[in-house]
Amino acid sequence: MGSENKVVRSRANIGRLAFGMLTIMIMMVVCVLVQMAIRALFVGIYAMDGTIVANADRIPLMLWNAFRFDMQVAAYASLPMVLVYIVAVWVKGAWLKRFAWIYTTVIATALIVLGFSDIVFYNNFGCHFNNVTFDFFDEDPTALARGVWNETPIVTMVFATLIFACLIYYCLGKLYRGVSCGKTEVKSEEEQEEKSGRSGLGKGVKWTVIVVATIILVLSIRGSISTFPLRAEDIYVSSSVKMNDCVPNAAFMMKKAWSEKSKQFKVETQDETLSNEGFGNINEAKSVWLDIPIDSAKRVTIEDALYAKTDTAPKCKDMNVVLILTESWSGRLIDYEAMFGMDLLGEMRKHLGEDLLFRQFLSAANSTIDAVEHFTVNSPYPHLFASSYRDIEYPTAAAKLFRDNGYETMFVTGIELSWRNLMEVLPHQGFDKVIGKYEMLSEKPDAECNETWGVYDHSMLSYVNEILSGSGDKPKFVMCLTSTSHTPFEFPKGYPFADIDISDKNRKAFAVDDGVAMEYLRGYQYESNELGRFMSRLKESEVGRNTIVAITGDHNIRMILPYGSENGGENVNDLWWKYAVPLYMYLPEGVDVKVDESRRGSHSDIVPTLANLVLSDATYFKTGQNLLADSLEETIGINTEYVISSGDEMAAKKKAAALRALKRIYFQRLFAEAKSASK
Repeated sequence: MGSENKVVRSRANIGRLAFGMLTIMIMMVVCVLVQMAIRALFVGIYAMDGTIVANADRIPLMLWNAFRFDMQVAAYASLPMVLVYIVAVWVKGAWLKRFAWIYTTVIATALIVLGFSDIVFYNNFGCHFNNVTFDFFDEDPTALARGVWNETPIVTMVFATLIFACLIYYCLGKLYRGVSCGKTEVKSEEEQEEKSGRSGLGKGVKWTVIVVATIILVLSIRGSISTFPLRAEDIYVSSSVKMNDCVPNAAFMMKKAWSEKSKQFKVETQDETLSNEGFGNINEAKSVWLDIPIDSAKRVTIEDALYAKTDTAPKCKDMNVVLILTESWSGRLIDYEAMFGMDLLGEMRKHLGEDLLFRQFLSAANSTIDAVEHFTVNSPYPHLFASSYRDIEYPTAAAKLFRDNGYETMFVTGIELSWRNLMEVLPHQGFDKVIGKYEMLSEKPDAECNETWGVYDHSMLSYVNEILSGSGDKPKFVMCLTSTSHTPFEFPKGYPFADIDISDKNRKAFAVDDGVAMEYLRGYQYESNELGRFMSRLKESEVGRNTIVAITGDHNIRMILPYGSENGGENVNDLWWKYAVPLYMYLPEGVDVKVDESRRGSHSDIVPTLANLVLSDATYFKTGQNLLADSLEETIGINTEYVISSGDEMAAKKKAAALRALKRIYFQRLFAEAKSASK
């Protein structure tokens, strides 16, 4: 009898577990319905101005991604229930129904409150919750609360929340009265035999409920079965901002806002900045940066120290300018062609031989987003685009410099513009157009895409060629970001890669196994070849006679190359290779430039160099050298981790420290001005 009772108890436990998983599914359905109702209200208020009709072809993706976000929030909200059921599966009693009933009501009510709050926030700020949300506690909460009370129907929302909470509570009660979790107690073998078959669902059905519910829960938490889990980038489903705003829910946006807030950089004081960089006062920093006596530095403002004028007679006045930031375009891999006979450069090889190529060159930072922030706003603070300062219009922006001097300005990439908040930030930084995956597809439906990153780089670069060849009275400034050569790799089917041989003679030149190295080398091959094809088309076209091109890597290829004494089988002790990227420059035929390509440099020098080529007497943010200047006694390259110089290394490091200090102090003042203006 004892063993039979154990079997019965086991069945009862399975019944309770099945019931628990069933209540979790019910809770998730309720949460999804609540979030869908809030979204319908949002669409009715903000997107019924023709947005939905104009983007009708994007509705299926919008609804699908919205459902994924809602399911993910519901799944995370159910995790406390999962933990409770795991612990309580052995506990007898009918309290599980009561717990599920109350917990689901509480969570659903919280989602309603959060949804209404997000709508109020959107009404005031024109966007969903972001890290500014938490500034409520840094300002005057009383004044802000009074403003919300006066400008929004708070009473109506409170009553609506109470009514819906009561309705959910009532409906759940009716539902759970009709659901059985099976027999929970065992008194005797005779009673079990008498009541067998009357304890609810059969064992097979119970296990099916458990397994299916578990699978749904796990998939909902991940939000995807593809390469990436559900992420902020999935908010972006079209080129319409309002359409995209219909996708996320309040809970996800609050989580995103909190994540950004927790990672936001600390804005130190001026004295802290100077002390951290080894200066006693700001005049010392200005003296070192400008290489002038301390007394002279006292008469120089920080603006005078950081801004300069371009040449009055530029050699390429008003020509188009293309700046391509290439994913992981390594400086070291150029050497591997000669060292190991690898065909890595493809069609770009001939252009590197024909035009300017700076090899003693560093990236400004060591990640893609940091490089983008550097080129677009010249930020000395990392992850600016995820901070509460991302809405500021920065006078340091490169695109603003060109737009203010008569250029049409564009940012072009094949990825979705929700990545790192590009769409939120770049339109404020001097770009007339910001073009990503969906914008490009709307104009060029035949552009080839992959499932990982977006439009393949060969299609993106072809699109840039079309932009340059298009009509217009203004010269064009186009900044591009490539993506196809980023892991996880996905290349066009049947792409004609050249053969690569990794053998005993060159294996020690890589820090990973052959398979991983081969994937990265394929990415480098693809990128280099497509850049070469882009340049070939440009040079053969009429517009090539009136266009300047600068191509560099966003950062070195980080994973597959060793650095130090064993690098590539050579006795290389220069660790600067770890941060080395090439700078390729094309100037149209007839432009007379004689320059030593062994000059040291970094990303900080590219915009000053381009500006001095095409802009006449324009004020620009001078945080670097004009690499094409007739004479430069000493050249330096500055990376966040390393400095290279053609002169005194210690003096170069001190100069780099002075520049960092001045830039940070200048940005601190911009932050303070923006904060003061917003009050």
